[in-house]
Formats: sequence, structure tokens, C-alpha cells
Amino acid sequence: MLKLDVDLSELNNQLDGISDRVQKNLRRAVYEGAVLIRDEAIKLAGVSKKPHIFRSGRLDRDTGKMVWDGTPYEFNPGDLKKSIYIAFAKDKSIEGERVEYDISFRKNTSYGVPGQSVPYAYWQELGRAIEYGGPKVIAHPFLRPAFDEKRVQATALITKALQDAANGKTANNGD
Repeated sequence: MLKLDVDLSELNNQLDGISDRVQKNLRRAVYEGAVLIRDEAIKLAGVSKKPHIFRSGRLDRDTGKMVWDGTPYEFNPGDLKKSIYIAFAKDKSIEGERVEYDISFRKNTSYGVPGQSVPYAYWQELGRAIEYGGPKVIAHPFLRPAFDEKRVQATALITKALQDAANGKTANNGD
């Protein structure tokens, strides 16, 4: 009779170590990829030649005309670029398994009227108008083109960072 005894405990410990290292470095790796895309969006975001006043309006159904009833806010050249940021999407992420970051505009910012915070809705409307255009606005997309331009490079960066983590090399230990 032939008896074969194989002890895989050391191999399992090594595999667990790889998994732990990758999980611990997942968030940092994805953040580095998001930075590439954010920086490209900032580069592509247009800068107006002069300040713009923006206020909300609504369509009056009785007259068919726009009623501009919102508080006016001034947006200065470069405000859009300054407002682009990265945020960890905690509700869309699963610790150690899935990490997602949002690249968007600041919700409240003082980049508008001095001493006055510009509400989130205005930034969203301004950003949407620039990204997609509107009835009187020509579209100048910058978010989607930034993603398209840097997607492959960001994926390669994330993959490399996770491979380094699997091999025991991380930015934290100086390798």
C-alpha cells in the first residue's frame, strides 16, 4: 500500500498573505488611478474668459417663459477647475473587495462670490451645462474624455500597484 501525505498549510498561509496584502493596498491603488483621471479632467475643464452670473430658473407653464427666481451667483474663470475633486464612495465600496471613487464637483464652495458659499445644485447645473451642453450652451465635455483618455493608464497603474502588493512590495515599505 502506498500512502501519500501532502501538507498544504504553508502554501495556504502564503496565499492568505498575498490576499491580505492585496486587500490592504486596494484602496490606495484605486485612488492612484483616480488621481490620474481627476488630473486629466482638471486639465480638460474649460476656463471662461470672463465671470458668469448663474441663477436658477423655471419654466412658467402658463406663459411658456423662463422665470429667473434664484439667487444670482458669480462664477469666475477657473472656478470649475478648482472645484473638481475625488471622494471615496463608501456606500459603493466593499472593504477589501471593491473600491470606488467618485470624481465630481465640490458640494459647497467659496470659489464663487467672495464670502458666500455656492450651493451644490448650482455647481451641478454649471458642470452639466459645460459637460453636455444645453439650449444656449455648446457642450465642452471634460469628465468623460478624461476617463476615456486615462482609463488604460489608470488600469495599468492599479494593476501594477496590486501586483507589487501581492509580491510584498508596497510604497509604504520603500520598495
